[in-house]
Amino acid sequence: MSKIRENSVSVNGDGNAVGDGNQLTVIKNEHHNHNHKHNHKPSRTSGSSSSSDEAAPIVFGLGFVMIAACVVGSYFFALHAQAVYAALQLVTGAELLAALWLMYLTFDEEGTLKPKLMSMALLSTLASAGLFGAHANYREELTAMAQAAKTATQFWCGMNDYGRELSLLHMVTGIAGFGLGSMLLAAPTGAMLAERVFVGAANGKGWNLIERLSSWGFIVFGAVLLLGAAYMHTVSGWETWTSTFGNPPTFFCKNVPAYGR
Repeated sequence: MSKIRENSVSVNGDGNAVGDGNQLTVIKNEHHNHNHKHNHKPSRTSGSSSSSDEAAPIVFGLGFVMIAACVVGSYFFALHAQAVYAALQLVTGAELLAALWLMYLTFDEEGTLKPKLMSMALLSTLASAGLFGAHANYREELTAMAQAAKTATQFWCGMNDYGRELSLLHMVTGIAGFGLGSMLLAAPTGAMLAERVFVGAANGKGWNLIERLSSWGFIVFGAVLLLGAAYMHTVSGWETWTSTFGNPPTFFCKNVPAYGR
């Protein structure tokens, strides 16, 4: 995990200072790529050309929405990263304590341990460990840059590729991985707690809801998200992330003012 932090979150621009008395290294890189390819494609029929023309605005619109979500989401996550990680640690800690308490009650009454409770306790432990690693991997420069930026695009365009990749990684794993995964794990935990409270109650809609929420589906789906998010903050996970989402788009950054302008 230490290799992930070796690079510097640089600012692209001229003489930008971020934070209170913190001077960041300024790196201004210009890359000119000239690709000349001669493609000889067979002529298309009017029908296929018409279908392509109709699909183009849809594809462009979806691409624009995805890029906007990445830029805005990374900006707001960087602004509130410490609070988000602290809240997620509290949630996973509470889930672990609830699972251990249910395991104790079940073993005391039945002399056995339910596989669901054991799985939930294990997943909560792994989620807490993964969150600790992700939080340790977070760079405070990202928050300082987000606070100094006036807009989400200024924050995004002020970083180099490494900064954008790292910011996007924390946003995706924090919200879609640890966040949603913890919520899915909280559903069966809460349902099993409710089952203890309402034991002996007559069957009804409430009882059926408890049964559905405590299903293996929530546990398995939550496990995939939590373990996937934790993996992405390892060295091999970082390499997988950068090879898949490396060089985030910056085509809209040409006219974005630098920090403090």
